[in-house]
Amino acid sequence: MPQHHPSRATQRQTRIRRRTRTRAISTGVATATVAALAATTAVPGAMLVAKPVVSKSSTASKGVTVPSSTAVGAEFAGVHAEAVAAVVTQASGALAEAEHITSEGVGAPAETMAQIEQTTHVVRELVRRVSSIAEAAQTVAATTPEPVSPSALPADDAEEVANEVDLDADATALEDAAEAAQKAATDAAILDAAILDAADAAVTAVVGEGTPTDAAEPAAVATALEQQTAALTELIASTPAGAIAVTPAPPSPEEIAAQKAAEAAADSARLAALAEEAMQYDNGRIPEHLLSELAWSPGDLLRADAAAQLARLNEAFAAHFGRDLSITDSYRSFADQVAVKRSRGKWAAVPGYSNHGFGVAVDLGGGIADFSSAEYQWMRAHAGDFGWENPEWAQQGGRKPEAWHWEYAG
Repeated sequence: MPQHHPSRATQRQTRIRRRTRTRAISTGVATATVAALAATTAVPGAMLVAKPVVSKSSTASKGVTVPSSTAVGAEFAGVHAEAVAAVVTQASGALAEAEHITSEGVGAPAETMAQIEQTTHVVRELVRRVSSIAEAAQTVAATTPEPVSPSALPADDAEEVANEVDLDADATALEDAAEAAQKAATDAAILDAAILDAADAAVTAVVGEGTPTDAAEPAAVATALEQQTAALTELIASTPAGAIAVTPAPPSPEEIAAQKAAEAAADSARLAALAEEAMQYDNGRIPEHLLSELAWSPGDLLRADAAAQLARLNEAFAAHFGRDLSITDSYRSFADQVAVKRSRGKWAAVPGYSNHGFGVAVDLGGGIADFSSAEYQWMRAHAGDFGWENPEWAQQGGRKPEAWHWEYAG
């Protein structure tokens, strides 16, 4: 029986469907990138072929080392994100020069100009894909729940930790995925199929035949971007304007978005690494180099990730009330906990069991210590946006009402 091979149109539709499922994990950065592409990549289809432009030097490129896509959130270490940011920056410079050449019409052969335009659009598409990978890593790192060992807490507190898990998390994740999927469907319709084919071919040139481009590792996408940027740079150098120094134009929206996403992913990875290392130490025994001082409250320390989010919360609080959060207590060493227990009695946790000793709790003043104050009510409404909460046991009517006590839940 003769074998039936899928047509090119069927393969393209299959690829688009696969891309749609993949793009469902992308967030606002990817959407902004696609919108920018739609506004700046109107090129006749005849000029684009599903074939990457390969530079003479790109075949020797070692590429950018980033982790497998199966662990993009957990393993997107800061050094990898910084490498991706460098690749995006290099691509931005090449795109600026290409835009100058195509807009000025420097008298280069029509074939060369067509290649420059084609490669420009392929580079833009690969920038968008790299941006999506960086954003996905940031999202996973920011939303990974922090493990809490019940054995490290008294029985009552351990039960409270278990009961405070957000039961709506799954529903929220499904809603976010549905919204992202709808945007991704629009993205797929906007991007010209020829550009997608050419970008796919660039990735395939890295991973080899037989590997679906939407299943390629982040390393392959970053390396493809690096190689296509090198190809674009060579094409630019071959034009009369290539020898003229060009002052790069301001970065485009998609380039800015990709750069910010990569930088944010690098910072999130750095904070996550510090937090993970801090959790290896006993309560009250965390070394100071794993803690961060609060910029507006000298001497007060928290675990690095908790401090970063409290700083963001403080900015929002200050914008509303015109003053910073008043910190009355933060990280406590074991010795500090012993002293606090001695002075406060039942109002202080047993030394070694307080979340202050883990660097994820603060006591606040400035009106927040009063359940009825505007400051407390504002905190109840907005602190959760930054991962902070007044735990249930400390709320009004709780086992130990403490309006001033707030904890970082991530």
